[in-house]
Amino acid sequence: IKGAIGVLSDAYPLFGYHKASYIIVVAVAGTFAFVGLAALPIHSASLAAMLMFAVNLEIGTADLLCEGKYAEKMQEKPKTGSTMVSYVWGNFQVGSLIAACFVGPVADHYDPKILFWMMTPIAASIIVPTALGYLADERVPEGQEGFKTELINKYPYIISFCLVMAVSAMGNALIDLFFFDQHIIII
Repeated sequence: IKGAIGVLSDAYPLFGYHKASYIIVVAVAGTFAFVGLAALPIHSASLAAMLMFAVNLEIGTADLLCEGKYAEKMQEKPKTGSTMVSYVWGNFQVGSLIAACFVGPVADHYDPKILFWMMTPIAASIIVPTALGYLADERVPEGQEGFKTELINKYPYIISFCLVMAVSAMGNALIDLFFFDQHIIII
């Protein structure tokens, strides 16, 4: 659903910002989802799936909107483009390697829920710098805060494709959730 998130953030500035406010909203949701995964006794696959969806929504949205921002910066200074991409992806790979080294042993020797507690501050770590303006997301001027229909008019096929893909992905998840989960069927 990254395409739909990108279209939404470009077309509608949430709380006056195209990127920062979306990142903060999904970061709060993702952080609470990690707390839920760590603290709640989860007996339902549906609940676990909804919480994991919120976690992955944070990851995907923050990734997409930060990539959009550094793509803007690369256009301003083309000479730094490959260096910036290498820096971002190098850090991502180092973080992935460190996580891979710890996840297995921690899950084997302790309650796996401890991993969710460990991820909670990491999920929350993007909130403060984004709220402080480190993303350099400019506030939309007064009077231009509504939905940008010119974006839809300019790229109708691309936007339609993004929305169809998002609805398809969400539709599959909702069908699985509501028709194949015993707890939902019982309720």
